[in-house]
Formats: sequence, C-alpha cells, structure tokens
Amino acid sequence: MSLIVSEFPAFELTELVEEISQEELADVVTDGDSPSWTRTVSDVGRAEVVIKNKLASDNSVRFTLFRSSNRTMVGVQQQNAQVSASEIWEYNYDVNGDHPERWNQYQFTEYKVDSFFTEKVILPEAFRGDEATPYLDYQFSTKGVTVSLNKWSFMRDVESNSMELGGPLDPAHVKYKYILTWNGENFTEEKVHEAGHEEMMTFTTSVIEPNPDGPGPHEFDCPHGVTVTSSSSLKNQGSASYLPANMLDANENTAWSEGVEGNGVGEWIEFKITADFLIGGSWLLSNGYSKNKSLWDQNNRIQKLKILVDDQVVGFVMLANISAFQSFDIAPSWMRNAPTFKKGTRIRFIIEEVYKGSRFDDTVISYFVPTGNCG
Repeated sequence: MSLIVSEFPAFELTELVEEISQEELADVVTDGDSPSWTRTVSDVGRAEVVIKNKLASDNSVRFTLFRSSNRTMVGVQQQNAQVSASEIWEYNYDVNGDHPERWNQYQFTEYKVDSFFTEKVILPEAFRGDEATPYLDYQFSTKGVTVSLNKWSFMRDVESNSMELGGPLDPAHVKYKYILTWNGENFTEEKVHEAGHEEMMTFTTSVIEPNPDGPGPHEFDCPHGVTVTSSSSLKNQGSASYLPANMLDANENTAWSEGVEGNGVGEWIEFKITADFLIGGSWLLSNGYSKNKSLWDQNNRIQKLKILVDDQVVGFVMLANISAFQSFDIAPSWMRNAPTFKKGTRIRFIIEEVYKGSRFDDTVISYFVPTGNCG
C-alpha cells in the first residue's frame, strides 16, 4: 500500500493548503514523517493511509486501497476547511516495460440532483436535471464508496428559490443514496434508502415576521371560508369556552383545547371548506394558548400533526415551539400529485406529538385558519 501511494502524482493533490512534492509524499507515506506532513494511524491497517499537514490539522489526504490480483484502485480524498474532493485512480504497473502513465482517473457516475429525492418531489426548474456533483459527499471504506447528497449544502442553495414560496422543502425528502461496492474487478452500484427517510411527506413551518412595507400578517386569512369541528373540547372554565370555533375568531384571549384525559395525542381538528375560495393548501397558526406568556408556558403546544384531505393521508407537519404566528403549506409547488381543494373538501389535522406544558396537560391552539384568495 505505502509503495503504491508513494508513487501517486503529487501534482494531482490540488486542494492542499500548501503543495507537497513527490519526494515529500514518498517520505511521509513510507517513513511516517516529513518536514510538513505526518502519517496518522489508520483503523483499517494496510488498506488505508492518511497524511495530515502539521501546520493545518484540517488539511489531510486519505488514500484507500481497492485491490485484486488483476486490478488496483486507490480512493483519494483531500480535505481542508473549505473543500472536500474525492476521486478514485487506477494504478497500472507493467513490470516488463517503461510505463510512465501509471495512474488513470476512474470516472464516477454523473448523478443528477433529482435522483436523490423521493418521487413525490418535483424540483424547481432551476435545479431540475442538474448535476449533483457540487453537493455530493463520498464516504470511502475498504468495501467501497457511499455517495450521498449533502442535504444542507443543497437546501442552502434553494432556500431563496421559488420552491421556498410554496413551502420549505424538508431534508427528509432526500430518499436515496448510492453504494458502490468493490467486487475485485470493478464497482457495482446499488441505489438504497437514506437512513431517516420517511415515505410520508413531512412539511415544516415558516415564522411570520411583521413587515411594515408589506401586507399585514392576516391580510390573506380566510376564517369565513371554513367551518371547524373537533373530536373533543375542554369543558368551560367559568365563562371561558374552548370550542374549535375559537380558532377562527382572531381573538388572542380565546383558544381551542382538546378535552380528553392526557395530552390529547390522537385528538383531531377538521375544517370543511364552505365557499368557492382558492383555499385549503396554506395555513396560518398560533400554537399554544396565546392569551399571555404564563398560560402559553403552562399548557401543551403541538409538535407534530398528521394531515388528511377527504380521509386520504397527505403527510405530517412539524410545528415550531414558539408563540409567534407560523405558516405552512400542505400542497406546495414542489409536491407531485398534491391534494386539490374545492367547496366541501375536508382537511383533518390529528395530534401526533406535543411540547409539554409546565403545569397543565391540555393541548391548546389559539388561532388556526386557511389562507389564500378569499375576496
């Protein structure tokens, strides 16, 4: 392994803080030390060599050996604070002749960004069909290579895209990764599910910030376009009621609370569209009891809701544990076969998880309305 790596063309190591000469590469790989570099102990013994820069510890090169009696391949991963570069090179050795071109770069499959996402997602046109190379992570082992999409890098690039206007795209919608297994002659590819992926769609919320130059936070609220029922309601406490209709009245002093023993998981709210308005996809909500900070802290807030449209499961929405208004969309522009809405459509939200209150075990919502075109 050390002999092979010592012959790797040093000029191909282009992501180093400082250049390494061919002689110094050979010294550090074979002897374990050189003026600027040191070799570290590898967990996989003779199948891997790692060298690190002495002055920049985050600058390293990892060489991983894939070998058979007929073929030798070396994975090369360069790492610094800003860049990670991963390549595979084939090492050719002709014992009987002059063979100066010993190293040839192995070409990875050119993956598209779309191929990592669930089939339920339609990427925005600006990214659809784009090569995934800028967003890929490669994890080498002696058995092969795992190729996955760096979710956070990709999401950062699309957060200001039109996709965001239709609701945030959750990283959980990245469904696939690729396993390249070394079989002694080549790498065989398998497309597998990412850990943590859920087949059910998951939506997240956006916090509504006051905007003095734009429409007010309730400019597009449509409480008059729906009726609402619930599986239970807390009994009146003196003159205060906790009926589901309280969620539509825009009064922060009123709220709905489920009325069963325990934290209300499994209880539901159901809206029915009663007008020919373009509503049902987007929603605005005030999570918890917003009458005052003490009551907000003392009572449960909703963490996760399951969504059904006309009894068909659409997915889940994760709510933030905040008192500010938050919005979400259950039919975003990036969703393939998104639900449609018309007069008579029923949208049910079932409590799946809650944030625990400090005193009471009642789960409360102060405001919950569809938004859209309801003029």
